[in-house]
Amino acid sequence: MSVLLYAAETWTLLAADLRTLEAFHTRCQRQILGIRWTDHICNATVSSHTGLASVGEQLASRRIAVFGHTARLGEEVPALQLTRLYVLMSIYRSATCLIGTGSIVLVDQTTDGSTRFVTTPATSPRHPSQ
Repeated sequence: MSVLLYAAETWTLLAADLRTLEAFHTRCQRQILGIRWTDHICNATVSSHTGLASVGEQLASRRIAVFGHTARLGEEVPALQLTRLYVLMSIYRSATCLIGTGSIVLVDQTTDGSTRFVTTPATSPRHPSQ
């Protein structure tokens, strides 16, 4: 699985891609266990028999691990700034992003038609004890 999912935490997967990976994973488990398609054993039974996590679960845990590593980066690292921008853009889905020197401004239309500006520093201020 490690070879199949090498750097998969960075992939953009469609539902069809994930289904294909899951099918391959199940087919490999069946082959390892010596189960033929004529044996009529459901995939859930095969999965519980091997005790392996599904491809979707493995991808989710890898993505969380990468996010954790990125969140612990130094404030000056661009990857951390991009992660913060991505989180803000996911919160304000209809927002337009304006990146200036030292700050990120999200321009968002509210439901009543007014414009809302959300400004965040490109790098958050450090705690005084740091």
